[in-house]
Amino acid sequence: MTTLANAAVPLVAEVLLAVRNLGAAGRYRVQEADAGAMLLWMMVAACGIAVVSMAIYYGSRIRHRRRHSSPILLFHGLCRLHGLDRDSQRLLRQVARHHRLPNPLRLFTEPKWLDPTALGEGLSGRANEVSSLRKQLFA
Repeated sequence: MTTLANAAVPLVAEVLLAVRNLGAAGRYRVQEADAGAMLLWMMVAACGIAVVSMAIYYGSRIRHRRRHSSPILLFHGLCRLHGLDRDSQRLLRQVARHHRLPNPLRLFTEPKWLDPTALGEGLSGRANEVSSLRKQLFA
């Protein structure tokens, strides 16, 4: 039913426009469009499309740059790639803090940081988990 109503709307609008354009003598008069105004509106529409396109392009470039240069997002991406859950991620951050690393990304490149014998008192109870993480990352 709605498609029939939607199809009838343009037909009714066309009939109303034709009746409005009838002159006093019943003749159909053609409305002349101002070419300058039409050109102006087309230029405004083109400028609007260009601005929106540039905003989308530069927004995607900024998002791409942040995603690939942010240490935090890179850490989360590497954890997702290796299939680590939140507890494993938390343990990796704790190990990085224990070794006073500027960011936990070095744990993915240097296995010496994940040596269970080099853990302090706070992490010695989780040595088995650190050992399994080391095997999972560097196997």
